[in-house]
Amino acid sequence: MASRMVALLVAATVLIALGAKEAPAETAVDHTKLLASALAATDRAADAGIAQITRSYGTYVGDYDLDGDQDFLYNRHAGSEMILYANDGSGHFAQRLPGLFPINDRHDCAWGDVNRDGLPDTYCAVGASRGRDVKANELWLQRPDHSFSHAASAWGAVDPYGRGREPALFDVNGDGRLDLFVGNFYPRVDDFPTKNRLYIQDPPGAFRSAPGYGVDLEIGGQCAEPADFDRDGDLDLMVCAHGRNVALKLYRNDDGVSFTNVAAARGLTGQWCDALWVDLNLDGRVDLTTMNRKTFRVLLQRSDGTFGIVYQRSMGGAGCRFGGGGNRVAAGDVNGDSFPDLYVLYSGYTSGAYNLPDVFLVNDGTGAGFATASLPQTSKGSGFSVYPIEADADPPIEFLVTNGRSSFMGPIQLIDFGA
Repeated sequence: MASRMVALLVAATVLIALGAKEAPAETAVDHTKLLASALAATDRAADAGIAQITRSYGTYVGDYDLDGDQDFLYNRHAGSEMILYANDGSGHFAQRLPGLFPINDRHDCAWGDVNRDGLPDTYCAVGASRGRDVKANELWLQRPDHSFSHAASAWGAVDPYGRGREPALFDVNGDGRLDLFVGNFYPRVDDFPTKNRLYIQDPPGAFRSAPGYGVDLEIGGQCAEPADFDRDGDLDLMVCAHGRNVALKLYRNDDGVSFTNVAAARGLTGQWCDALWVDLNLDGRVDLTTMNRKTFRVLLQRSDGTFGIVYQRSMGGAGCRFGGGGNRVAAGDVNGDSFPDLYVLYSGYTSGAYNLPDVFLVNDGTGAGFATASLPQTSKGSGFSVYPIEADADPPIEFLVTNGRSSFMGPIQLIDFGA
């Protein structure tokens, strides 16, 4: 989820620069419905060279080889190796460095230039076989020839007892170096602690455990989303926590030396296992989507910095579950009006309904009204993650969708509204 925030921050900057198009409130929704009905999406995974039926976890998008095209890592969790796909610039992908990423209990990964050599590296959180094993998280440093070396000690962030789920690479203290947050699931069967962990890169080239910042808690970390939500110049952090009497955490960054949970004060309550920052109405303030097994919500940020619910729909029991992981909402403009639209992924947990139809929400420009557009659907496997990608040269954003949750085998899809 951390890597998707980087992509969304870049997208938001572009969208704000373009400016918001205003529409009368009484006509915006009807106009959006008309436009949504005319949208035609196709699944072109086969044409892109990535079609396969497999177990899967997530996809992590970034221009790893710095050629101007968006590439991605395809994490297939514990059943198969992770694949690096390089984009040829026209929306076709080819595997690079086969066999590099071995089979592992690998959960989500995050791109970032960790050693400041100008090349994207990646850090992956690794599970612990349901809390039975001692393991090591992975840090892969990119070489000048675009191969990767495995930093065996992960610069000190191996987190041996953590049931790794969600990493986030971001600059906590404003020194220009990427620091690291690792969200962990809990508990372990052997009762060893599996707290969330914050690591500060100090000195350069090493991650130092930093419990003094106040976020090293055993509360779960299904999502970890950095953003400067209060626009004070430093990056804050949202964490999806779980457990009795534990709700979503919104950690305000206090001048790079500590974090304070301000979720309740900003109007954020409840337990959510997926969340996404995105400026839906292009007012310069990041808004928020949240999801759990029952409900999907959109919350707009008000001028006073609080968040209010403006849109809600049922997940019908098909939403995310804590511990399972997966990014189940993604944002990107598909109709050229500059406003981010939303892909909402429906999984399934009932026998015979493991992969329910996904929903695509077309933004009417207010961030509070949406019309639905049709999507190519699959009933194979079980929906697990969705991530935006600029796969080809045309303007509409595409979406990578994985459908291999848990032991279910399903396809990877490349949903394209511009094909």
